[in-house]
Amino acid sequence: MIVSSGLPEPECNVPILAPDGTWLARGDLVYAALKIIVEFDGWHHERDAVQRQKDLERRERLEAAGWSVIVVTSADLAHPTSVVARVYETLVRRGYRGPSPDLGRRWHQIVRGL
Repeated sequence: MIVSSGLPEPECNVPILAPDGTWLARGDLVYAALKIIVEFDGWHHERDAVQRQKDLERRERLEAAGWSVIVVTSADLAHPTSVVARVYETLVRRGYRGPSPDLGRRWHQIVRGL
C-alpha cells in the first residue's frame, strides 16, 4: 500500500545497528537514510504480554538511537489511507521532499486486492 501510493519503496528486513555497531533490531520496512522503520505488529504482538514488553523495550532503544518507529497493527489495515498518511508525514518530518501520496482510484483498487 505504501509503494502503490507513489511513496519511495522501503527496504525489507534490514538489520539496524547503533552508531557503535551494536545490534538493535531487524526492521520490517526501513528507510535507512531517514532513520524510519515501519513495523507490523500482528495479533500476537497485541495479545502476548511478554512479546508486548519486548516490543516496547526494542522501540525505546531504536528511538534513543534516533530512529522514528511507525507501528502498524492488524486494526490499522482496515484504514490503509491512514497508514499511508502516517508514513508520509514521518517521511516529510525526516526530510523527504518527494511527491505526496496518490490515493486515487487506481490505489484503492490495488489496496482492495491486498
